Amino acid sequence: MNTTFGRYRLLERLGQGGMAEVFKAKSFGVEGFEKVLVIKRILPELARSQEFVDMFIHEAKLAVRLSHANIVQVFDLGIAPLPSSSPPSSRPSSDGGAAAEPASARDREREPAVGAYFMAMEFVHGFDLATLLARCRRQQIALPIDMCAYMAAEIAKGLDHAHRRRDEDMRPLGIVHRDVSPQNVLISLEGEVKVTDFGIAKARIAVGANLEEDTRMRKLQGKFGYMSPEQARGENVDARSDLFSLGVVLYECVTGVNPFSAPTTFETLRRVQAGEYPPVELLRSDAPAELIAILNTALAKDPADRFADAGRMYEALLAFLYAQQSRYGAHDLSEFFARFRSEDSGATPVFSGRILEGAGSEAAMASDQTPVEVPHRSSVSITPPVETGVRIVGSGDVGERREVTALVIEFPQRDSHEQADRAITVVKRYGGRIVRQTPEHLAALFGLDEPDGRDTEVATRCALVALRAMGARPGDALAPSAGVHAARIHVTVRKAGEHGGEETAEIREDERLVTLLTTAREFARTRPGRAALSSAATRQVKGFFGLDPLLDDDDGPRRGLSGFVVKEVRGTAETFGRFVGRKGALRFLGESLALATRRRARIVTLRGDHGVGKTRLLYEVERRLRKGGYNVAFYMATCPPRGRDIPLSGIACMLQVLCGLSEADPPERVLSVQPRLRALGLSEPEVVTLLNTLGASLPTLGANAKNSLKQALSRMLARLCEDKPYALAWDSAHTMDQDSFDVLDAAVGKLARSRLVLLFAARAGFSHSLEKRPEHAALELTDLTAEDASKLVATRLGIDVVPDELARFVRDRAGGHPLFIEELLKALLDGQAVSVVDRKVTAMRLVGQDLALPKTLRGLVASRVARLPAAEKTVLQAAAILGDRVDVTVLSEMLEEPVSVLEGALAELDRRELMVHVGAAELRFVSPILREVVLDALPPEVVRNMHAVAARALEHVQGDQIWEQSARVASHYYEAGKSGLAAGYFAKSADLRLAARQLEAAVRDYARAIALADLAAHEPEELVRWLGGLAQAARMVRSCPEAGDLCARVVGRVDNDANLAHRVQARVHAGTMLTSLHDFESARMHFADAERLVENDEALAKAVLLAYADMATRQGDFKRVVSMLERVERIVTGEGDKAEEHRVLLYRAQAHAGLGDRRSALSVLARAEQVSWDDAAATCERQKVRALIDYFTRDFRGAAAGAETAIDMARSLGLTYEVAANLHNLGDFLVRLDDLPRAYGAFRQSLELCVEGSFARLASQNRMFLAFLDGINGDTSAEDQLRQGIAYAESNDYTWDAVNGRTLLGQLLQRSGHSSRARIELEKARTLARKVGNRLLADDCETALRSLAS
Repeated sequence: MNTTFGRYRLLERLGQGGMAEVFKAKSFGVEGFEKVLVIKRILPELARSQEFVDMFIHEAKLAVRLSHANIVQVFDLGIAPLPSSSPPSSRPSSDGGAAAEPASARDREREPAVGAYFMAMEFVHGFDLATLLARCRRQQIALPIDMCAYMAAEIAKGLDHAHRRRDEDMRPLGIVHRDVSPQNVLISLEGEVKVTDFGIAKARIAVGANLEEDTRMRKLQGKFGYMSPEQARGENVDARSDLFSLGVVLYECVTGVNPFSAPTTFETLRRVQAGEYPPVELLRSDAPAELIAILNTALAKDPADRFADAGRMYEALLAFLYAQQSRYGAHDLSEFFARFRSEDSGATPVFSGRILEGAGSEAAMASDQTPVEVPHRSSVSITPPVETGVRIVGSGDVGERREVTALVIEFPQRDSHEQADRAITVVKRYGGRIVRQTPEHLAALFGLDEPDGRDTEVATRCALVALRAMGARPGDALAPSAGVHAARIHVTVRKAGEHGGEETAEIREDERLVTLLTTAREFARTRPGRAALSSAATRQVKGFFGLDPLLDDDDGPRRGLSGFVVKEVRGTAETFGRFVGRKGALRFLGESLALATRRRARIVTLRGDHGVGKTRLLYEVERRLRKGGYNVAFYMATCPPRGRDIPLSGIACMLQVLCGLSEADPPERVLSVQPRLRALGLSEPEVVTLLNTLGASLPTLGANAKNSLKQALSRMLARLCEDKPYALAWDSAHTMDQDSFDVLDAAVGKLARSRLVLLFAARAGFSHSLEKRPEHAALELTDLTAEDASKLVATRLGIDVVPDELARFVRDRAGGHPLFIEELLKALLDGQAVSVVDRKVTAMRLVGQDLALPKTLRGLVASRVARLPAAEKTVLQAAAILGDRVDVTVLSEMLEEPVSVLEGALAELDRRELMVHVGAAELRFVSPILREVVLDALPPEVVRNMHAVAARALEHVQGDQIWEQSARVASHYYEAGKSGLAAGYFAKSADLRLAARQLEAAVRDYARAIALADLAAHEPEELVRWLGGLAQAARMVRSCPEAGDLCARVVGRVDNDANLAHRVQARVHAGTMLTSLHDFESARMHFADAERLVENDEALAKAVLLAYADMATRQGDFKRVVSMLERVERIVTGEGDKAEEHRVLLYRAQAHAGLGDRRSALSVLARAEQVSWDDAAATCERQKVRALIDYFTRDFRGAAAGAETAIDMARSLGLTYEVAANLHNLGDFLVRLDDLPRAYGAFRQSLELCVEGSFARLASQNRMFLAFLDGINGDTSAEDQLRQGIAYAESNDYTWDAVNGRTLLGQLLQRSGHSSRARIELEKARTLARKVGNRLLADDCETALRSLAS
């Protein structure tokens, strides 16, 4: 099938369940950026239930919010109107291509009907877990225990993310899957485990009682075995219901059977509700007791007896894997799948149609494959097109920046008109626009009229052909030469008509253009008879040409130019590298060649977007034919860019290839092939006709040259095909002229029973006259499959295994488009974002990388935008400035046009699938890349002005409510270069976010306000307040880039103020924030300065002492904390701040605990609880301190229970650092309880959060404990890792960490029998622990030293 469905094209039907029909599909929202995905269409009979529809839409909206590596992402939801009849379909190939054939009646019956509700989802190439289990049952393969636990842990991790998801106001979304089952767990061939179908099961419940069709009931019957007891009873469910279902899935993985399966639905439901299932050990005797305990907990009948949340179950599974000493991962899972991939491959007989495929078919797996490519986000909400004749004020005046290539040809012999004429002919043939012409030189621009990203390559090839046409000899001082340079210039696009037509890019004569042409000419003067490229041009074409460095000479102004001289055109093997994928396309072309061997001529049109791999496929066909020794002649010619305007250019380029000629060969070289043509038995008039087509100027011997050419070419091809098949391929056939197609049509008409194959590789959407012939077939090339895309990444990087993170990064940005993937990889390597050593990726820095979009991608998207009418383009540009979501009212204010005037332009943008409505008065771009390209094309001065207009428009529309939009207004003023205005709005945004406890956002906005503000224009009191707010937010977030510089700015400004309180407060806030970030040295300097300033002001002295106490607490120096707080208590300053009082009490409680005084610690903590300060974060902090009190006073079980409570609190508040810190504490407590597997799971979870949040100190602590646990299991590198952690702690004055690290190292050495070395470490740890008052660790070290002594 090949049916349009809203904004998508359905490629094939994957299957149907009880609620939905699933299709493999392709989005086609932005030219050149199409993606494969899955369309899950709700069955029409269910869509008739309004209750179902309402529930489906509500739940699907929640599912769209989920973005996690273990969840199949939902990109779109909507309803797509469809025509009642379907267009002709095509037969899909295994690589996404398709061979043309009419749609069958069965396909038409399966195509969606009018008004189909659907979700567009991520495409995961692999199996669902149900398929894997079924295959294992057929082959009697038991899944390895550690594999089962690993998959369940990955599922739990995805569920944990969904269950904890919050909205923008930090309110829990309450997402519950309700249908965790093997069918809804997808496993990619790379070993990724993903949960799918969030949002559908609840909608099913809405109509479950009314299901009347027995067929659908049978399809749903299998799902009952995965329900929780409360779900089966129809009660309300929460996240623990999903954990029960996960337990069922894990049970089935381990045993091979569903625990509740029964012959009837009634009996299945009864067993589920009663919680009756066979003990695991009866079905799998080798199941470890620890795993059975996890299963029993997950399958508990009462939700209260199950794991409290998915995070706990994940932790338990990690602990089990640690106890089993297993490090099972995605690579192991992928290797397990290899047996199922290999079982379907087979050999291929010669000329069976698979001679080009090589490695056999995966057809047997097709039904099991489930889609992993990530498409751009798009919507199917379509507004009917509205004709508009309005002209928006200012449209057409903005212009755009366009990347073009300049070619300058220098003529040393100024009177050589013949050379200039030849150069002009070649330049026009290659699509260049001549912009300068003098006796001394010729200048042309490429990429003006078709910005597809190939302009530099075309210009370079044009330069080489032009030099050859002029007879240039390298080294000859009087020989013409060429220079090529690429840069951006300012152009204005004009249309032949208001709503379409040919566009013309008008060049602005400005400094950019002059610099571009001047630079190209400088390179043209460097090497007589040669073509020289600038470095900017070289970056675009270095893979296509052999290059020599352009060395310095002594010729004045040209000395020092950095560039290269073109030495040669590279061969295809050097240009392309190893071929990957396209098995279906190769098989299709092999079938065409097989028909030709039986004297059945074939015509094949190969279509696809630019860069999808058409040319590469043709070269691969040629390579395989040559390598296999097949008796097939294969010739390939490339049509010139302006071939449509040159009669018979397509025939001429192929004749050149057949005769061994090159473009621009001199006449004598053309005439040298005359004997070869005569040897084919051609008559003299026919020989003359072919020679003239090649460029000779012989007198014609016939009346009609075109008819003579038809006859001559037909006879020539007939003679060539007598001995073996001949395949003639035209690349870039979309630029071939019609006369050439007419000649070929006539030839094929005479050669239908010959061994001739004609191949035309053209852009998507191109058609030609030969398609009407019965010998014709078409093949559509689309993106690579996810598996082939991963292979391409591995091949181009020269690695054996593609890391999951890198695979996702590439898929998210390039999908399966081969050229985009390759250019993205080049950008990663050039930017040193990926490092490869010994066929392994050794380092990746993918997050935060400012990678430029590939030029070809920019070009394709820009060309589509450039074709817009002026009014629509202006609206699109303004919308790009406003952001991802565009308020129509603000857009109207920004453009100073009524909404009614804009409606037509907006409808046109919707029709062209550039923007979509997401509400009554709100729109967004179909793809974020589209917005990026639109912004990138705007000149900087225009961007700044438009951002300023956008900010003022928001202020006008929002009025008194503008503070609610303060973050957006601040961003616009920042982009407009109005830093002062931006700073004020960022500060207000930070105040709002701090009050709403959106702490990470508050830190970001306060930091921006301080960095952007003209501090001299602000009162010191206001700046101190900003810095205080930043310190308060950073205290819980523990992250603030460039914190030291921000503090220095404020302190420096406040020092100019005579108010002593402001100067002290600024230093206290600065030190407090730096303490939160564990920069103790810098914090101490600020506190010392503040201490010198306070003199006799007791209130200020108290603030300084409290800040010191905070730092000492974080260092673990409990003696110093007590000393500081005793001094604080002697200072009487009045009632004070409740938050401050609460913080002081927590310091005291923790310090008393560290010193071993449990009674005092609990007493102080009770006082803290009595402080009437309503803040959930404060409650969470008290819970953490309570757990630490239990820990320091050796109530490790109480400490562990308290830490788990603190983890829950922190998770509910979305405080990532606090979650990580409490998980670390839990791990520490569990080590004390000798529950090492659970401790390992806690430390691993904490470390993952630390890496995500860049919490370096806590990450180092986690790594030390993990090294200790690995060392217990025999890891020989554990000691080195511990010593690295200790060195890091000591160099940063992290006293607590250093004591812990040395204690762990001493204990590990003691376990390993290295008594003397253990004694040294333990003595160092004991000394330091006693110094800071850490009684627990001091006593531990003392006990261990006594043991060593005995």
